[in-house]
Amino acid sequence: MIKKRATSVVLAILLMFSLSSTITLPVFAVSATSNDAVIWANSQIGKGLDYDGIYGTQCVDLIKYYYAYLGVSPVQGNGCDYATNALPSGWSRIKYYSGFVPQPGDIAVWTYSTTANGHVAIVTSADSSKMNVVEQNSHKTVRAWQYPYSYGTFYGVIRPNFSDMSTDPPEAPKNIRTSNGKKVFSDKEYITFFWDASVSATDYWVYMWKDGQQIYVTDMGNATSFTSAPTSKGRYTLIVRAGNSFGYSNGPASIDFVVYDDIPDSPQNLKTINNRTEFSTSESISFTWDSVSTATNYIVSLWRNGVMLYETDMNETTGFTSAPIMPGKYTFTVKAKNNYGASNSVTFDFTVGLYTITYSSNGGTGGPGKQTKIYGKPLILSTIEPTKGGYNFCGWATEPNGLVKYKPGSIYTEERDITLYAVWEKATKFGDVNGDGTVDAVDARWVLQAAAGMRTLANTAAADVNGDNQIDAVDARWILQAAAGMRAL
Repeated sequence: MIKKRATSVVLAILLMFSLSSTITLPVFAVSATSNDAVIWANSQIGKGLDYDGIYGTQCVDLIKYYYAYLGVSPVQGNGCDYATNALPSGWSRIKYYSGFVPQPGDIAVWTYSTTANGHVAIVTSADSSKMNVVEQNSHKTVRAWQYPYSYGTFYGVIRPNFSDMSTDPPEAPKNIRTSNGKKVFSDKEYITFFWDASVSATDYWVYMWKDGQQIYVTDMGNATSFTSAPTSKGRYTLIVRAGNSFGYSNGPASIDFVVYDDIPDSPQNLKTINNRTEFSTSESISFTWDSVSTATNYIVSLWRNGVMLYETDMNETTGFTSAPIMPGKYTFTVKAKNNYGASNSVTFDFTVGLYTITYSSNGGTGGPGKQTKIYGKPLILSTIEPTKGGYNFCGWATEPNGLVKYKPGSIYTEERDITLYAVWEKATKFGDVNGDGTVDAVDARWVLQAAAGMRTLANTAAADVNGDNQIDAVDARWILQAAAGMRAL
């Protein structure tokens, strides 16, 4: 890895002018490809290689021949020294990290293997758990072998700049995140950030901004995490750029977070999703509220008729759905909370209990439509009256053949669904005393008999045709005149 020695001030200015700028270094690629290198390494298996004629065949002798094959000058030292010795121009040194996978042609470096002299080998293939290498050591000849990354003290790799390698800067890091997924922190917390490794990246630069101003920049080497010490209240942005010997990623990756030093404000805009305040007992009820930037969680509670039913922690969620609940007058509350304390609660009042009043004309027509009663609120019944030929409407009963219980416009207070049935009374036909549907001499005779105390009439209203509240000969005469077409009753 080629270290950049620019000062943080210069880097800050560079970032402020263009986060997409790159740093280009002079690089001269070797003529071999990574596949050529693997073929060469495999061709050495079974040979005893002693490049310098000193100490017999050692692991570094194979690597010195490998350097010469790639057209660069070999370096001196034991295997462990390859973690720090000079690199040929354009080559890079990549320190191992969890998830790192060496590439074919890399030189694997151990700072400790069976001894403190370390070890070196040529990688032919690898995956996330192990690597296959060509090596030479105490077994005196070159061999193919396999190592897990847990073997010895694996430093990482030296990567030649093969002719088939990309000469582009790495892509921007992805998936920047905090260790616990939070984005709101107190000024007493350490905050650890992680990001996914970028292919071909050899180092990462971290830039910290607060309230729109850059406050520091640091080189993380090839580490894919960064821990910030407790910091002051504000809105922050952490930016990460990936780099290699060909420059830096054009697009920086970033994460925004907030640091607080006091209790949060109360949530605002608490409401139901559909802005209603009355609900039936069969409905779920969903609430939402605006987030509070310094809140780490929200505490909600539900009260019925002044008694708290429950309280629950919604974490960072700014919404809550209540299952269907029994009738009553309710209050939903929410307060924002962080490590410093909780805000004042905000409340939302609503009612559960919607009751349907259904009207049956009970043989008539033109009755009122359905009405809805809300729990705890009296309902004025409809003043619309149905009609039925030959009958007078008397009011409403709660059973088909019941007595009148409610009149049009009455106050209804029951908390239940109900059907009201029209009550009918046969209409009075003046003069039709005997109820046979006609006005004639028979009716007049019945009136005279009633006046003489000889008959009791069931329908006295039909007999008192002149309306003087007496049944006498005058009423009989009027009935005979009506029967003859001489009078209208």
